[in-house]
Amino acid sequence: MLVVNDIQEQNHSGRDTYFSEGSEFEVSDSIFIGIEYSQFRIKETEQGTYSADVTYSDKINDLSLVLGWAF
Repeated sequence: MLVVNDIQEQNHSGRDTYFSEGSEFEVSDSIFIGIEYSQFRIKETEQGTYSADVTYSDKINDLSLVLGWAF
């Protein structure tokens, strides 16, 4: 399928927000466990010649459990 893209200008500010926080606990000399939380916010606007302007935003949340082995 061929899709014609009429976007002439894309407004990418480069100012999207990323936040992350985490913690680790050493169980022994070689094993550790941890938890991490991160959040990424996106807000973009695309302007097209033959179509309406499109503005979208999204927030991505991520929670990770970590099990590690140091050698």
